[in-house]
Amino acid sequence: MDTSVLTVETVEQLQQAASSGRETVPFINALSSATLPGLLEYGCAKWHQESLPPLPSTITQSPLGISLQEVRSELGLRNSGEQKRPPRTIAAHDHEFFVLEGNNPTVEQGWKEFLVRVRQSAKNIGFSLEKAKGIAASLGEMADNAAIHSNCPVGILVGYQAVDGAITCCVVDVGIGVLASLRTNDSYSDLKTHKDAIRKALETGVTRFENGGGLGFYRVFKSLAAMWGTLRFRSGEGCVTMDGNGLDSDHGDDDFVLNRAGFQVSICCRVSESPPKNPLV
Repeated sequence: MDTSVLTVETVEQLQQAASSGRETVPFINALSSATLPGLLEYGCAKWHQESLPPLPSTITQSPLGISLQEVRSELGLRNSGEQKRPPRTIAAHDHEFFVLEGNNPTVEQGWKEFLVRVRQSAKNIGFSLEKAKGIAASLGEMADNAAIHSNCPVGILVGYQAVDGAITCCVVDVGIGVLASLRTNDSYSDLKTHKDAIRKALETGVTRFENGGGLGFYRVFKSLAAMWGTLRFRSGEGCVTMDGNGLDSDHGDDDFVLNRAGFQVSICCRVSESPPKNPLV
């Protein structure tokens, strides 16, 4: 593993080190770049574990870091000042971030325009219009789920990056997590672990609502996996990653990880089977 890059794997290591009282500043200062999922998961880990240090200028002043600083988010790089005014354009971007705040944030015009830019950005790097629409719609559905179910005490942070024949999208929150959300439904009150809750949420029609709707990710992750997709679902002490075509809810890899508030979802879809091989780690 390249220890100069902030990835989700290095975030796990840094959170473990901070929880154990070990020094993390030298490791952080040696970082030269970050993946999109690594950057956003670090923000969630730092919110959960305040002893983690700020990221170095090599990351905060990179194109991705500068883009993240444009929005105000307690899970990002700037938690004060004015919120970014969304660009009144639907042109493609290499990367962009959006913060969902307040009541019914996913019905606002700025969010709808953000999803159009996601679609345009995916199309710009080689996806068909149909697949680009599917990626944007899937990101929208994941964000809707976070807005409805997370009970997040701060804004939900959403970001995407479209480069080199792949688009990576992230939705992160520090709310109650999947286990607590599903267990509010009596049908799932016997769930014991965060990992099992993630697996359950990946089944057809599963939701915390008695009348359906909401937390079921089945259709979302199946459609994304079909685009040479890599998917990562992290909540509490559980993490499930999937890579490849035709995946089902009992496939992929399980990990027990250090507890962290909320639910962090990262997905990467590729134009072709080859690059990049490990976009989320």
